[in-house]
Amino acid sequence: EGAMTTDAAEVAVVVASHSRPGPIAQVLASVQAQKGVRLEVVVVDNKSARSDEVAEVVGRFENVRLIRLDQNLGFGRSVNRGVVATSA
Repeated sequence: EGAMTTDAAEVAVVVASHSRPGPIAQVLASVQAQKGVRLEVVVVDNKSARSDEVAEVVGRFENVRLIRLDQNLGFGRSVNRGVVATSA
């Protein structure tokens, strides 16, 4: 009693990036291939020489939000930024 049932679970996915557009494309394709899950996907790009490439890759995927940082904050801090930006 009192349990809420839905057709799909809601999951927030936060991906930290630094100069790795190829792996980001693979990660996003894998995430979006999931079935039965409502997803909120955020990519946090730590500033690098390849940030524009990362933005281009992210732009190919629907319903993925990109946060572009002005500097490389490192993995932990960038993930924390992404988590704060989700609605989950």
